[in-house]
Amino acid sequence: MTEPTKMPVSAIVGERPYCHRHPSNFVELVCTARECKHRLLCSECRVIHERSSLHHKTLVVNLNDWYKEFNNLKGLFDPADNTSLLYQIEQITLRLSKQQEQLTESQKKMTETFQKLLKEFFEMFQGLNDEMNVLLWKNQKIHEDALGKVKAKLEQMSYKNCKKQIFNLMKSEFSSSFQQGRLE
Repeated sequence: MTEPTKMPVSAIVGERPYCHRHPSNFVELVCTARECKHRLLCSECRVIHERSSLHHKTLVVNLNDWYKEFNNLKGLFDPADNTSLLYQIEQITLRLSKQQEQLTESQKKMTETFQKLLKEFFEMFQGLNDEMNVLLWKNQKIHEDALGKVKAKLEQMSYKNCKKQIFNLMKSEFSSSFQQGRLE
């Protein structure tokens, strides 16, 4: 078997480029899928590509058609060497760093809001605590005053305090009974 002669891989402007895997074949098709590893396809590569990447089948276009759409697709990859992956990684990195900044900023805001609400809740609870203490002291003072009045009333009604009055009452009763002669 004869080995195919190696053709130059670098393309000249205006000429169709040769396939990197099959240097004797011209590139006829381009796969426009973002995650595709084999962008430039010759007729032999197309069969291999269709077997390995079934879902890319609809994204394979003719090279001439692809050049017409290149301005729309050139941000995704460079046909000379596949830099689309690097471009996408950079874009993803930028998006992730922006999202991380947004997350840290929102986390700071959430922390500040939580601390503010916690402080307000503590102040409200402290105010309720002070108000309840004032009410409890007032109630206790009222109860103590009422208890003091009841004690004073009971003491006034006690035998000790009424003993003299009872004795005077008994003495006057005896003396009136004695004067009337009712005592025997």
